[in-house]
Amino acid sequence: MQLKKYIHLLLLVIIHLITSNLNAQGCTLDALIQDLDKGTPEFKNFINNNDNALDIYDDLYKNGSKYVLTNPKYLKILDGLTPEVRKYIVAFTDDKAGSTLTKFLDDCDDINFRNYINNPENILEVKGFLAHKDGILSVNEKEILAEMLEANEIANDKVVAWLKRGENMAAFRESREAGNAWGKLMKEQLSNQNSAAYKELSRNIPEFETYSIYHQVQFCLKSDCISQGNYWIPDFVLVREVQNPVTGIKHLETIIVDAKLSASTGWTKNQTAAQKMSGWKVKSVPSDPIIGNKLTDFGKNVAVNNKQSFLKLYKNDNIAKVL
Repeated sequence: MQLKKYIHLLLLVIIHLITSNLNAQGCTLDALIQDLDKGTPEFKNFINNNDNALDIYDDLYKNGSKYVLTNPKYLKILDGLTPEVRKYIVAFTDDKAGSTLTKFLDDCDDINFRNYINNPENILEVKGFLAHKDGILSVNEKEILAEMLEANEIANDKVVAWLKRGENMAAFRESREAGNAWGKLMKEQLSNQNSAAYKELSRNIPEFETYSIYHQVQFCLKSDCISQGNYWIPDFVLVREVQNPVTGIKHLETIIVDAKLSASTGWTKNQTAAQKMSGWKVKSVPSDPIIGNKLTDFGKNVAVNNKQSFLKLYKNDNIAKVL
């Protein structure tokens, strides 16, 4: 009876490998047959009774997995990840017990962490876990992730820890340092009416001189405006008080300007979410603008209106351009 079941299992494996366009004569099949022969009953049961088992085994094998490859505990955790997430996660080093891959999968026991990484909207962060490996992230993606880390946009502490782990920080460091330097330069220039950046921005915004420019204002995205990830911080906010000509009611009107390293640098997730809103409540604001009149009504818990699409103040051969 056991022999018949074993033969049946091998037939299922071979059929799966063939229909999945895998090399049924190659080393993946040879390795799986050997592992089934010497594997634990729990491993055999996982391979035999799980629809994703052979895909998971194949992904692990191709990425050089040694320990997780036949470990039913970790195979089950991998099965709880989406295929899109799993294809990146299996690239973690797995040469022994206590490997990077096992440590990551141990963290997946945390349901909040697992739900976060399984959310398709967060695939960029998942790719960022492998930032130290070549070819995983584009330059644009590194710039966005570096900005998200700098602005404390990521709401899950374990996600932040894995993004900052080991060699990943070196991968983000260049983007973070370049972004900080460009942002600092833009702050200096926008404080000076004679600077190139100030003049460039003024050409793109009607009645530019009627606005006061604030730096690093924090705005709420959600009613819980305290937790990390529930607020956002644009580099520059242009603010002025306007009066509705019909009702006579006054309100604060804003234009958002963010310093970017290039025209192609994308918006962060929180910036994208904020652009879909007609306005926001202020979480905190510096006491004074970097240029223009101080607005006494512009303070914590005040609601402001968004006038237009966000503007990029981007770097083009070390010259500020607006998009």
